[in-house]
Amino acid sequence: KKCSSTYEPINWLVDFKSGFFFHPEKYNTRESCRMVIGNKRGVDIKCPWELGRCYHLLQLAVYAVVEKSCREKIIIEFKDEVVDFIESNPVGKTVQWSAPMDTSIRTVNLLMAYDILKQLDEKRYLDTQFDKKFEKLIRNSLEFVMDRLEYCGRTRAGGNHYLSNIVGVIFTSAYLPSNKYTDACCVFGVQELISQVERQFYPEGSHFEGSTSYHRLSAEFVIYATALIYGVLSSDRRNVFKEYEYDALKNYGLK
Repeated sequence: KKCSSTYEPINWLVDFKSGFFFHPEKYNTRESCRMVIGNKRGVDIKCPWELGRCYHLLQLAVYAVVEKSCREKIIIEFKDEVVDFIESNPVGKTVQWSAPMDTSIRTVNLLMAYDILKQLDEKRYLDTQFDKKFEKLIRNSLEFVMDRLEYCGRTRAGGNHYLSNIVGVIFTSAYLPSNKYTDACCVFGVQELISQVERQFYPEGSHFEGSTSYHRLSAEFVIYATALIYGVLSSDRRNVFKEYEYDALKNYGLK
């Protein structure tokens, strides 16, 4: 068994409200998933999407910091859910890979949860074998998002979807081992974050999309990404911004 004996697998492909199953052979792109809206009564694509963003794993990780009695159980649950997700959702083949934005948000939540729990894992449940699986998932996620950046054109802002992509790129490339590709992605992410903040936010701080919820979402993207960048700048990895191969990313506009 790939997961612990007490673990109950999650159905990552179902809308729990209506019971509708997003079959992987039919619903693996954003367009196909959105086709159910209005055509399938009561079906909400946001249910599997929100589940697949893995917000809950980061919340569990934070809880593990303050509640020592639950740490071991939370670490095991995190490991089981990550392995379950990997086995149930081959890259690009299910509803959980149908939107780059959701993939971006998921990688950030997974990386932050992993970072916290790894430091609390005294019994080494998150072993070398798991680390390899996890790193492969993160690397696949980076490549997936980079190949599907949700950009609206060079003459205007990309919107909150593109902003989420950039944040995902920054987090994944910063956490992954340094090489020609990840270093270039990290620099690209920072360059685009600076550019998009200037384009997407007005001088008084509001977001151009004119939605309170989008303003909050976009502001959180910028805050967390900026915090991580300052962390990178305080480490040896800061040298990547001094010397990188700008041609490592063809057709991406890396300066």
